Amino acid sequence: MLLPQLQVTVSGQITATIIGDANEVCLGDSIEAFLNFSGGEGPWNAVINDKDGEFLILDSVSSPYTIWLKPDVDNSYYIASVEDSTGAPGNPLGEAAITVRPSTPVSIIVDRTVFLPSENGIALSSTPTGGSFSGPGVAGSIFYPNIATSAGSPHTVSCIYTNEFGCISTDNIELQVLSVSATVYLVSGGDTINAVCDDGATYFLRGSNEDNIPGSFELVAVGSAVPVSGHITDIDAMDDEATLDHLGLSGGYDIIYTYGTGEATVSASYRFHVNDLGSIEISNFPDTVCKNDIPYLLIPELLNNDPGATYTFSGLGVSGNQNDGYYYNPASPDIAVGDTDINLDYTSSNGCKANNVLVVHNSFVPTANFTLGDVCLPLDGGNIAFTNTTSGKFSVASWMWDFGNPESGSDNTSTLERPEHFYRDPGYREISLTATTNDGCTASHSLGTILADQPSADFTWLNDCFIRSERTAVLNRSISKFSEIDTLIWTFKTDKGGVLGVIGSGDPGDTIKFPFTSMDQYFIELYVENEVGCPGNVEKEITLIPTMRLTAAGYEENFNGETGNWLVVSPGM
Repeated sequence: MLLPQLQVTVSGQITATIIGDANEVCLGDSIEAFLNFSGGEGPWNAVINDKDGEFLILDSVSSPYTIWLKPDVDNSYYIASVEDSTGAPGNPLGEAAITVRPSTPVSIIVDRTVFLPSENGIALSSTPTGGSFSGPGVAGSIFYPNIATSAGSPHTVSCIYTNEFGCISTDNIELQVLSVSATVYLVSGGDTINAVCDDGATYFLRGSNEDNIPGSFELVAVGSAVPVSGHITDIDAMDDEATLDHLGLSGGYDIIYTYGTGEATVSASYRFHVNDLGSIEISNFPDTVCKNDIPYLLIPELLNNDPGATYTFSGLGVSGNQNDGYYYNPASPDIAVGDTDINLDYTSSNGCKANNVLVVHNSFVPTANFTLGDVCLPLDGGNIAFTNTTSGKFSVASWMWDFGNPESGSDNTSTLERPEHFYRDPGYREISLTATTNDGCTASHSLGTILADQPSADFTWLNDCFIRSERTAVLNRSISKFSEIDTLIWTFKTDKGGVLGVIGSGDPGDTIKFPFTSMDQYFIELYVENEVGCPGNVEKEITLIPTMRLTAAGYEENFNGETGNWLVVSPGM
């Protein structure tokens, strides 16, 4: 092709020339163009236009300078303006036209795309004719599967076509050479088996091949070439897996797995036998259990004695193994009230499997609980009230209380929901409550508690004489026969109730002294509490009287004032 050339001479002797690599280009290809600048002072600035307007702006480029052009349609390029580094302009003229030539689409023609490695050469052709072929196993216009082999298959075969303009087009095709390596097998529970029992289990047919081409399945009775229909379900024809329905089958069968297309197919077979295992049940297990029952031993009932058989129990609340025994624990936190499935998976010595599902009902069990009222008994005994705080009372059909007081005879038990019981003597008691539900489940709660006596609070004072600057002494006389008093609080008050002071003590034998400030009437309150917290209290009035001190001069009282602290005794009184 001719090289388009654009040379521009501008004022100031500045010249800009554009030279293209050719005046024709194939669609999608690029063409190289060279810019040469002379005159003036470099570097130069230039604007390149095409037929649509401004195409490229060049700033401060040196000479020579290369640009790439990739037109989609026929186009013309010219230098619209040029100036040197001083800004001196030129007046360019001329243009370079480039013609865009299309390539010719080419397609590879072949009868099929899957082949056996034993096949002879396969003819390749193209549209339009005259293409050049290349790729693994290709010689001239022939593809040889035995030369290409299955390694690296599918193979990419290419066809290159050059049209009259020299423009190149390409087409590729994938040709598969099969490995002739396929397997098929029968699966149950993730294990490959060759024996099927009429046990309701699900069986899968699984095929595979090194070529990763989906295959199909067919069932044929041993000794027959006629397919047995109606027992294979293949929902997804692309996953090389199908389901076998063995019901109605008996004896030996071959699974035929085939993959490939047309004349190039590969098959593999797998033989299995359909057996009748019999019925497997779970024995000695109730239909209904209580949520607080102890674990149940799970034992399979085998109608056919098979010492080599193995079995597993599974499900929520199930634990153990065949050697130590399996157990179902309804009290497990994983078990909800209602129905639960227990699964028995049984495998005979010949590999046959059976499964049975037992539905057990887990009955609700309330949480028995109670509290009791004041445990401080009066001297002659007293009633204790019980508050039933059991949760889930809606399920309870009956109650049974044991008050831990056998001395009370038949009164030691009660069927009331919130009873009272009379205890004559204090002491340790083991009290229990049992709730029985409508389903016959029971829940119990026991509480060991100490019933204590209520202290009898009492005290006295050593004397009621008021001596200024001295304190009045008081002594505790409280009694608590069952539990020792360990808390004493003395409160000293005026006759109006105003608190003068409070003294606490933990020793019943302490002598308490309080500094009253004047002769008057006062109240003293004693609060006591024994070791189990039973309280008692008493309040007494004390009148402090003066202390008469006799001197050598004696003491005279004329009785004209208040009688005060003298005792007047007259005859006849």
